[in-house]
Amino acid sequence: MTIHTARSYGIDWKPASQGITMTSLQNVPPQTTCPECRGDNLYTHGGISARGGYGPDLLPGASGIFASAKMRSVVCRDCGLVRFYAGNEALARITPENGWRKIR
Repeated sequence: MTIHTARSYGIDWKPASQGITMTSLQNVPPQTTCPECRGDNLYTHGGISARGGYGPDLLPGASGIFASAKMRSVVCRDCGLVRFYAGNEALARITPENGWRKIR
């Protein structure tokens, strides 16, 4: 299994088989290819609110009372794959107390 990171997109964690593993920015190579098609036509956008005004809350329980949790997206313009990465403040709120259940 390949672990794809988002270091070059301002995120300092990586998804791993045992849950979320904190990493240092110095030890992680930037993601440069799409995990779906292996294309290199990747674009990113940050500061995306997880709670849209008319859409669903994509990270329930991770937002504060007055501020929505922030995410960054990476889009491959070759195949259309879209990936979202939660910011560190949102990750800190991903807990069983906020309704999240660990898969394994």
